Amino acid sequence: MAKWKPTVQQLESALGYGVEPAASSGHRVYSDLTPVPDGVYERTEREYREMRRLQKTRYRENPSAKPPMEDGESQAISDADNTVTVTRSSLAGFYKFFVDIQYGFGLHIPFLLTEAEANSILHTAKLCQTLNFREDQAKCIAQQPHPEPIRYNTHFLGLPPEIREKIYVFAFKGSVWRTEERRYNVCQAIGDFSGFLIPFGDDYTLLRVNKQIRQEALPLAYRYTAFHLADIEDVTRLLVAVGRVGRQNIEALEFAWESAVDHDLNWRRHPESETNHLILPSRHVPACVQLLKQCGRLRSLRLKFESYMMEDVPEATFLSDPGLSSLCSIQVERIEIMNPDDQPLNEYSIAQWLKSEMTR
Repeated sequence: MAKWKPTVQQLESALGYGVEPAASSGHRVYSDLTPVPDGVYERTEREYREMRRLQKTRYRENPSAKPPMEDGESQAISDADNTVTVTRSSLAGFYKFFVDIQYGFGLHIPFLLTEAEANSILHTAKLCQTLNFREDQAKCIAQQPHPEPIRYNTHFLGLPPEIREKIYVFAFKGSVWRTEERRYNVCQAIGDFSGFLIPFGDDYTLLRVNKQIRQEALPLAYRYTAFHLADIEDVTRLLVAVGRVGRQNIEALEFAWESAVDHDLNWRRHPESETNHLILPSRHVPACVQLLKQCGRLRSLRLKFESYMMEDVPEATFLSDPGLSSLCSIQVERIEIMNPDDQPLNEYSIAQWLKSEMTR
């Protein structure tokens, strides 16, 4: 028996408003990189789910934290190369904030976010400004003459830098980041281009000691951690969230060359098709590859494919796929092609082709 679904009219009655046409928001994505759908029902359903979520958490919401923005008003966050523009639209509903990330290397990601998500971006940006202001003040004070020698706050910071670095490496070497074990808010991270503030995990306590230790140790934490990610969207979200510090220092990545977004869209568009599972990912591949290109220290890459993709998808389809062609522009020292059970797929010609194209 088919699951009962409320009608658009029933959802709108519960919400108290109707959702406007998709053209009003343009081609945007939600914070999980799911495309904002063209269909009124899907968008209304998303609004309803957000309303229900807020009803469950309303006593924990902080009304004073809402960004003081009127319809049509924008706020821009920028550094030397990148800009984030947050605009409050006139759309009815929870999802009414247009957030556009424009990176200096050419990537543009247009989001449609809720007020809480937009506020988390602005709050993080304000925190970064405060930290930078305090740092500038500290530098000015440090340049003034001191009546007595400067004392280190801890014995550890009194050690030579090269000794501290060895300690950091010892602390982080062999670490693994698995998506299902980590929690981070990509919207909060958008407000920090540097990536300095992203929570790295409860087991990385060294990064929480003080600001100086975090500045020294964070790049090494990225270098000596292997990132095991789920799919293309997961990689894209992470490489946005970790900011400049993360992208410049990540050395080892593992993820499946598949897309949950594409998979869902294919089944929605062609529910009767028997080959949806054989379609190569496309939608977020350009953004993923552009972000991977910013990972200048990337040395090891493990790509995962289902075995049936190698067996049932024609070789010509792989060789002519725009996404894989762009992926081959990424050059690493070590490339592995595996199935989800970590078994090598070296016997397949496509795996051999990928390895030859991507090994520097």
